[in-house]
Formats: sequence, C-alpha cells, structure tokens
Amino acid sequence: MASSFPPPPPSKSLSSSLPQKDDDSTTNKTFYSFPYSPPYEQQIQFMSKAYECCRNGIPIGAFESPTGTGKTLSILCSALTWMEDRNRLLRAGKVEEADGRVNERLVSSKEGVEGEETPQVLGEEEEPDWMKNFIDEKESKEAMNTFEKRMKKREETMKRIKLREQRKLTRLSGEGRGMEEEEEKRRTTTVKYRSEKKQKRDHLREHLFSDAGSTNEERKSNGKEETEEEERHKDPEQYKLYEELEFLPSDVENEDAEKDDLDVFSSDDENDKDSDSDSESMLPITRIIFCSRTHSQLSQCVSELKRTRFRESVSSAAIASRKQLCVNPKVNNGLMSAQRINETCLDLRKSSASTSASTTKDKEKKKKKKGEKKEKGCPYLVSRSKAMRALADRALVQPLDIEELSSMATKTKSCAYYAARQASKNADIIFMPYASLLAPDTRDALGIELDPKNTVVIFDEAHNVADAVRSSSSASMTRRDVNRAISMIENYIDRFKERLTADNLRVLKVLLSVAKRLVSVLTMSSTEKEKKTNRKKLSSLNDFLFSAKLDDVNVFELVRFLKQTKIAQKIAGYGEYVEQIKENGVDAYGTIGSDDRDWSGAWEGAKTVITDVRMETLDTDAGLEARVVTTKKNQHSANVASVHAIANFIHALGSEDADGRVLVEKMYGTEEEESSVKFVLLDVASRFREDIVKKCRATLLVGGTLAPFEELLTQLVGYKESGILSSNDADITSSSSPLSPLSPKPMLFSCDHVVDKSNVLPLAIAKGPSGKTFDFTSKNLKLCENDLLDDLGRCVLNLSKVCVKTGGVIVFFPSFSLMDRCFQRWQSNSNNANTADASSMLQMMRKVGKTVLKEPRDNAQLERTLFQFSSACGGENPTYELASKTGAILLCVVNGKLSEGINFKDNLGRMVIVVGLPFANVKDEELSARMEYLDIQQKQAANNSSSSLTAGRAYYEALCARGVNQSVGRAIRHKDDYATMIFLDQRWCEKDKRNTTTTTQNTALGKYQQTLPGWISRELKVVDGNFGEAVRHVAQFFKAKCKVSRGP
Repeated sequence: MASSFPPPPPSKSLSSSLPQKDDDSTTNKTFYSFPYSPPYEQQIQFMSKAYECCRNGIPIGAFESPTGTGKTLSILCSALTWMEDRNRLLRAGKVEEADGRVNERLVSSKEGVEGEETPQVLGEEEEPDWMKNFIDEKESKEAMNTFEKRMKKREETMKRIKLREQRKLTRLSGEGRGMEEEEEKRRTTTVKYRSEKKQKRDHLREHLFSDAGSTNEERKSNGKEETEEEERHKDPEQYKLYEELEFLPSDVENEDAEKDDLDVFSSDDENDKDSDSDSESMLPITRIIFCSRTHSQLSQCVSELKRTRFRESVSSAAIASRKQLCVNPKVNNGLMSAQRINETCLDLRKSSASTSASTTKDKEKKKKKKGEKKEKGCPYLVSRSKAMRALADRALVQPLDIEELSSMATKTKSCAYYAARQASKNADIIFMPYASLLAPDTRDALGIELDPKNTVVIFDEAHNVADAVRSSSSASMTRRDVNRAISMIENYIDRFKERLTADNLRVLKVLLSVAKRLVSVLTMSSTEKEKKTNRKKLSSLNDFLFSAKLDDVNVFELVRFLKQTKIAQKIAGYGEYVEQIKENGVDAYGTIGSDDRDWSGAWEGAKTVITDVRMETLDTDAGLEARVVTTKKNQHSANVASVHAIANFIHALGSEDADGRVLVEKMYGTEEEESSVKFVLLDVASRFREDIVKKCRATLLVGGTLAPFEELLTQLVGYKESGILSSNDADITSSSSPLSPLSPKPMLFSCDHVVDKSNVLPLAIAKGPSGKTFDFTSKNLKLCENDLLDDLGRCVLNLSKVCVKTGGVIVFFPSFSLMDRCFQRWQSNSNNANTADASSMLQMMRKVGKTVLKEPRDNAQLERTLFQFSSACGGENPTYELASKTGAILLCVVNGKLSEGINFKDNLGRMVIVVGLPFANVKDEELSARMEYLDIQQKQAANNSSSSLTAGRAYYEALCARGVNQSVGRAIRHKDDYATMIFLDQRWCEKDKRNTTTTTQNTALGKYQQTLPGWISRELKVVDGNFGEAVRHVAQFFKAKCKVSRGP
C-alpha cells in the first residue's frame, strides 16, 4: 500500500459504493436547498455523494474538499435534505424505499457475526412464508402508526414553542406549569430511601457548615442566634452521620438510588430522563450528529446552518462542557479545571434536588426576621427551572451557538448547560465536540444514543479524529499525582475503616497498594541516578504489570469497584470536607484544631491562589512598549485531579495487551516529581469501529486534507473494514468480516478548489539568494544552521518586497525550536558583521516597512498577535485610508495554533512560505510504537509485502503531508482570493524518475509533490537554479493580480 498517490481528477469520486439504480430523486434535487444559486460544480457533486452515502447507509465515507470551497454548508444541506426525504417516506409508509438497503446490511451483518448456520432445535419446524409475511406486515404497520403519532405530536409541540417564541414569551404556559408540578410531585414520591438520605445530609450540612468561615459580627448581622460557644460544641455524632451519608461507597446502599450522585460527566440526571410524561413522542426519528474539534469551529457550523432554509424547519442544539457553558461566576471563575467545575456543579445540583424535611424554630424565626428565604444549590438552576426550559425551547426553534446560548443564559439567569442538554434530547441535529461523542461514558451521560438505522454522524476536520480517539482513551499521571492520591487514600481509610464493609476495605487497600507500587516504578534506582539523565521506557501492558509487580492484582475487579462506588469522587470530596472542617475550626471528633492527620501531601496549597507576574516585551521597534502581565493559577484543581488521574490510569490498565503501550518517563534531579507514566492507545480502529461506525447508519468524514485515504481509513476502521485491500491481499467480503457482501465499500470523494488556477502560484525553490542549497533536514542543520537561516532571511526579505504592499506574509516552520532559533538569529547582527551597516535581518525587514511577528506559545497572547498582524496589513480589504500600511511577516509553526482554524484570507495571506518538511521525530517513543503497531496490523491483514512503503512509514509521511496542506490552505479562502505558495527545500524540487507518464507541465511529480492537493501540484513551478527566477515569477504574478483588481 503506497502512502500517497497522484492527485485525483477534478470533481470526481475516487471510489463509490456498489452499483446503484439510477434515481432521479438524487440527481434532480434543487441543489439540495443550497442557499446560493447556482452552486459550484464541486459543491453539487459533493452534495450528491454525501446524500447517496446517507440514503444507502454506506458505513463510512471520506469527503475531501479544499478549505474555502463551502464544504460545511454543502454537507449540512445534503444531510438535512436526506433527513427530510427519509421522514417523508417513512410517514408515507414507504419503509423499504427509505431503509431497504440499510436493513439488508444490518441483517447480513448480524448473520455474519452469529455464524453462517444456526443450529435448528430438534422438533422445531420453520415458520411458513405466509406467517413470516403476516408478521412483517403487522410490524410494519405498527411502526408506521408509532411514527405517525410521534411526528404529529412533535410537530404540534414545535409549533407551540415557535408560537410562544414569536410572541417573545420567556415563561412556560399554564400547561407547562402543570407538567412541572406533576414532575415535582413524582420526584418527591419516588425513591424514598434516596430522598430521606438527602434530607438528612442537607440538613446536617446546613447545620454544620452554614456561615462557615464568617466572623462573629457577620453571623450576628445575618441573624444567627447560635453563639460561638454553641458552635464549638456541636454534637460530634452529627459529623460522623454526615460523613457516613456523604462519603461511604455506594455499594453499601441502593446502587440505583445513588447512580446520579457523583458522576463527573453529569450522568446524575436520572430525573431528566423521564422529566416529560410524553418525552418519547418528542424524540426525532432521524438524527444527525455534527462533530468538530473545537467549540469555535462548531460555532462556525451553526452560522452556516443559519444561512439555509433549514433554520426554520429543523431543530438544533449545541452541546458543550460545563466549562464552556456554566454562567455561575462563583463556579466558572477561571480558576477551576473542567473536572473541578463538573464536581462543583454536581454538588450544587445535589444540594438543590432535595429540601429539608423540617426546619428548626430558630431558623423559622430567622426567616421571619430577615423576610427572605435562603436558596440552596445553584441559583441559576434551583429557582430558574422555568427559565431554563424556556431557554431550551428557544434553542430548538432558533439555531444558537455556544456563545449565544451562554449570553442568553446570563441575561435570563438560567443554566445554559442543562438547557443545552434538555434541547439535545429533541433536536434533529446536534452540534458537539469530538470528545463528547467519542468517549462512551460521556456520550451516555449526555443522553446521546446512536442508532444503526436512524443516526448519521458527521466529523468535520476529520484528519483530527484518530488523535481524538487516542486522547479519549489514553491516561497519564505524574509521581506528584500519585503521592497526593496515596495521602488522600490513607486518610480516607483511616477515617472510615470501622464503617466500611470488609470487601470495600479490602479493595481500598488494594488500590492503595497499587498507588505505592506506581511510585516505585516512577522512582529512579541508584544505578539510574548515577547516569544523571532522564530515562524513557516503552513496554507492553503485560510487561509493565510484571515490572511494576502488579501482575497479582485483579485489575478488572478494581475497575469495577471504581466505577460502581464512585470512590474517586468520594475520596476527593472527603478531602475538601476536611479542609472545610479546618476552616470551621471544628474537627469530626468535636475538638477545635485537633485533627493531627497529615493532609499536607494531598492538600498543600489547596485553598491558595498563586499570582504569576511576568514581564512581557513587545515589539519596541514598532512603537509597542513592554507591559506587566498578571495571571492567576489555582493549585486546588490539580490536587482534586490527583485521585481521578490514578482512577483513569487503572481503567486504562484494564485494556487488552495489544490495545496500547505504557510509557514510563523518569526525571532526574529537581524534576523528579514530574516523572510520569502514560497509557498510549494504539488500536484506534477497533474503538472507533465498534463505538461509532457500527452503531450508526453512516459515518461521514469531512475535511480539506484527508488524503491519502488508505492511511486514514486503516487507522480508523482497520484493513479489512476499510475495503482498500485487493483480492490478493485479503477477502473483505468473507463471512468472518464485519462487512458483509451486501455492504458497500467506503465512499471516497475528492474535488478541486473552486478558485481559478490563475489565482494560485505555487513555487518550489531549491536555492537561496546566495546560491546555498535549502536543505532543512536535522542532519544538515547541525552542520550549517546559521548559514541556512541567514539565506532564509534574505529569501523572505526579497520575496516580501515584490509581494502586495499591504499583503501579509505567513512563514511556516517545522517546529517551535527552529522558529525561535531563526528569530534570534535574525534579531542579531552577526549575519551582517562584515558589512559597514551592521543591521540585523529584522531591522532590514522593518526598513522596507514589514512588521515582524511570531506565533506565541501562550494561548493568551494569540489574539493580541493576530490583532497586531491584521492592523499592520490594514485588514482583509484595506480601504484608501489604510493604503499606507506596509504589511507584515508572521512566523508560525506547522501543526501549531495558527496552522488550522485561522483564516488568512484576502490581504492577510498573499504569500505563504513553508520552510522544509515538518516530519515528526521518528525516535519519539509514542510515534515509533504507533508505526510498529501499524506494520504488525498490515502483516496480519496481508500475506505479502508488495507495498512500496510499510504502513508505519505511510502514517509517518501522511502526518507531514497533512500538516503542510493545512498550512498552505490558510490563504485561499474563496473563489476570488489569490496567493502564492512558496516551498523552500530541495526535496520539494525532486522529481520521481520512475514516473514518466505524467502529462502535467512537470515531466513527473516527485514524491513530496504528490502529497500536495491536485489544484496546487498541477500548477507547481520548480525553481532549482537561480533564485532571481523565483522573484521574477512572484513579481509578475502580483503585478497581474493588482492590474486586474484596479481594472482598465
């Protein structure tokens, strides 16, 4: 299997499903309700293939369309058009027409899994055909009736919600209040044990910790009648009872009743699951789940949806984490981690879920005196349930992105997070980040169900999916985390050993033993310390268990214990409780300040906020001054996360040996506490295939840089399931394969850019102005780095001079370290030391009017850098007043923050320069493990080695190719945009001597030229001689484009 191949012809599918019948309903669509008429030819073909993939239920499809071709709008229009058509067919009773091919595939797949033949029970006769037909017809009618009822109910409800929104009502109607009262009544009468327990716990919490930490004057001003002496002599038994209710493992109680108490990912909403008596009737029949990598990308997708007619007819919901949606300033204050925000939210919600059974006379007197009632729990949820439901309704009838939802929640003082979850239950299309869908526990907690007939999943920017799967299944922790966890577990056992059951105490001691053995693994031996260097070791899962002396531990029992009892959350919660006790001045034994247990290791600095002050130097030559930047860091989040880190790692240890590897990194000296152990997932294909592909009708991978398709699909679904092997390699239609003979192969589609070829000038340059060969390999950089960087500076300077005056020049480096070394070299004047005018390269660039900036490592500074760059260029389309701007040069890193998701369109990106080839470090342990694993899978799937490259090497080169293609795609953003793309390295100029059949202007595309998109590689000009030729090409290109823009 080759890692890359010549670019496909424009606007044609590289592969398709099995032969299909001609259907005018697909080809004669009115451009799939595309909002702009007429669409480009590429967009029409893109939508046609995507529609076909959804209609025929093709398990997986890869759709590559260059950035700036409207792929997001195209995929939305085609998928939503299919959803409307399918619902229309189902409502008309045409089930076979709507799902015939999907049903055949599912039946065939089920038979293939169960076996070729099912043994017949002795004496059992097969049912006659007329009986089977009768049963099938009956089931079809029942399904049709159910569908009709659900659709009518859904349409009526949505109509009512829209009418209410049109009248700008923000509160529920009387009918809604009735449903809410019925729900409240049901909540108070179900699960008696849980209700009583929460009442006791909350009453004790109110009694023991109200006004904790306040002064005596504050308590008096609040009308608190208890004296300080009474505070000191609170009954110790009350503390013990509270601890027992709050922190003992769940399996000593009713597990179902405790299911929702402390789930980090919000599976606490068992009340929400049946909050509506007729919620089943509101569920959509057909659902589309649209995933992207970041929240900002999802917001752009919602904006695209607003441009279509579907904004009126389709209900949508955008899901995000609490960290993104929480509007409670006391919780989401910028100091807490996402984990800590989750737990705080659950604690507040748990507190508000139940009310105290009785109130003391003192409290009643205080209420009368104050004339007001103190609310429990989160004020954005406990007393704002109506506003929250109204916000959820508004999200259903009006597409809202995450920022808009949060803004509305702030104005209405309601919870945006639970409003989004409520809306997602009834939404036709859900927008959510990768992590929320790929992690099964998170997906289940959010109530997102996948259906092999009714659900289509779309992954935008799909070249990131494999890394997202690895991230969701990997786990790591440092020695500091383990030591903190040990301290917390020891004190938890010491406090509750008399009240824990024997089994729970035994498993907790096993957990403690595992943590201590992990510390031993992360501690250097005396022999290792003598070498005075950091050490890394990669091993298989089984080898790690043996070396860590964990082979005698029943990991599966430990995993089951952690999951059932939620012990990690309880240990962390008990640690906070101890801190609260210390603040209150009373410990659990009824004495003041007498808790002698050592919590310093686990909770050092738990309540402190460190202020980090640093001096930030700006570009003083450009008129910018230095400033002091103050940031706050919260140590408490890291302490709480320690127990969760070890719990997640133990979960990872329960994986199959072949699924991954364990990387141990031991740090020497002062960094010893930063020694870490990490589980690295290798088997991405089985996770993605079993958790997503097999559970959906169709999975669509969409992106601008998916090629080579072979490598992408083998990573995500495996060799046999990807359908890329020839008949000589493996039989993908055998009964043992998850894909049956009736199951189509993956649909692959690729198209050209919509921009005219005259608007693009790609150049591969082999030598610099001084005639020195551009060879940015690590080996050559060690030999003559300074000379190369000096010539690179002269190259960028000369090219920027002939660029559009106000145009932006983006220079992409292979790594941050090379970019920093280059900037430092350009900043010094050593490269011009022999000249009379010893100006540095940066000073020379500024003399011609170019502001030089570089990509910051800190995300907080990114927005300011982009603002400076845009200002220096006069924006995307400079006005006459801004024509005096002289442009800017921005130094970036391939695969960095500015290489994806940032649009340098029009004037902001007139020239993109790629320095070298951004190959990853092949000696990296994780990368080498992935490559080795892919090689093994390739050998197991194919009995021959006819491929020109191994699968591991193909993956390695694909990483480089996608990074480059993502970077150069930042410039061309629409049909009328124009830019030049410069590739600086002799390797870009190499031609493939084995390939002489190419009909392009170059006699043969080289190995690395083939990895470029077709719309770039076909126009690529190679300059392997005089550098002046390259300058001439660029000058002529911009002269022609400026003449066209000014007109005759």
